[in-house]
Amino acid sequence: MSEGSDSGFDVLLELPLPQQAPGAPEPVPTFETGGAIPCRLSIRSGSGCSQSRCILRLQYRCHGSGTPETVVAGSCELALPALGAGEHQVVTVELAAPAAGPPSYCGEHVKIDWSVVFQAPGRRPCETPIHVRPARRRP
Repeated sequence: MSEGSDSGFDVLLELPLPQQAPGAPEPVPTFETGGAIPCRLSIRSGSGCSQSRCILRLQYRCHGSGTPETVVAGSCELALPALGAGEHQVVTVELAAPAAGPPSYCGEHVKIDWSVVFQAPGRRPCETPIHVRPARRRP
């Protein structure tokens, strides 16, 4: 879950979390390559906001010995309606993890971090880290 707030409206980006044992550290949303990533955006207007076109994207960053590289693996454009002061809107969207995409990885020389990012014009991005693992073989 990740929150973003700037003038006009607040955004809460929610992703399903895996089961966890009591007392365990907060889990990271985990998905499989080739699978769906259900996203829920909860948007609340503070002083009112006009209609805007926003982007929800799935990306990964490769860190190694050189400059980190960010790769956008998928995205969708959202048209958010105008909201009056105090109004609330929930938007559900599904992104797809690429079947051939690399899984999350943290090695000695290389690291691959995945995230889902909500970006609205003139706002700071709202980013939620996720794990992507190889799809399980189906019998």
